[in-house]
Amino acid sequence: MTRTAPENTKLTICVWHPFTEWRPPASLADAIRKRWPAMRVAHLPDYDRLPQELPDTDIFIGYSLRAKQLADAKKLKWIHSTAAGVAQLMYPELRDSGILVTNPSGIFSVPMAEHTLGLLIALARNFPDSVRYQDQSKWAQQELWDQPQHLTELNGQVLLVVGYGSIGHELARRAKAFDMRVWGVSRSGKGDASLAEKIVPIAQLHEVLSHADFVVVSAPKPGRPCTSSAHPNSPA
Repeated sequence: MTRTAPENTKLTICVWHPFTEWRPPASLADAIRKRWPAMRVAHLPDYDRLPQELPDTDIFIGYSLRAKQLADAKKLKWIHSTAAGVAQLMYPELRDSGILVTNPSGIFSVPMAEHTLGLLIALARNFPDSVRYQDQSKWAQQELWDQPQHLTELNGQVLLVVGYGSIGHELARRAKAFDMRVWGVSRSGKGDASLAEKIVPIAQLHEVLSHADFVVVSAPKPGRPCTSSAHPNSPA
């Protein structure tokens, strides 16, 4: 892939999604312009102008492009996905194009690990039912205790993390602070042994499942086309 100088490079940012936090802010384009003032930077608030901007775009920042749009991007050399998942980009035309595809892998590992740990605590202490009884002004010690999933502590429980990647590692780090016993499952059976009591390959998943008190699946989702119709001209 031939690299171009900033003055000969056009970068197009285009993401629209109903969730506003997923839309790149104008400050991103401003920061790029400040760092490379000679670069042409197009920041599109939606997909309406994308057909006009794509033909001379060298770098595209967004979560997806359709194959028919890729055909119009004659100069495209690099796609940076704003989503960690890139299954929506793995169609034959792009795979065979030689265009570089990158993503923000690992950027969501800490918030996902924190969120998951919160859910583990909620399950162990049955927060959902506790809140429901509280809303009824009912002191429900016995009812909570009689639930099939008895109230318990995380301390000493076996947490099986299926998909022992960046999210799994961050979750293991936090689970150890609660004195949980962390077991990891990865393709190779390898990982950070300082965070896990045991790491096994995926072929041994069925052997370790019966020992787990909690199971967290943080493995990549199988690839499938994105079918969102959030915007009428969305590339996905």
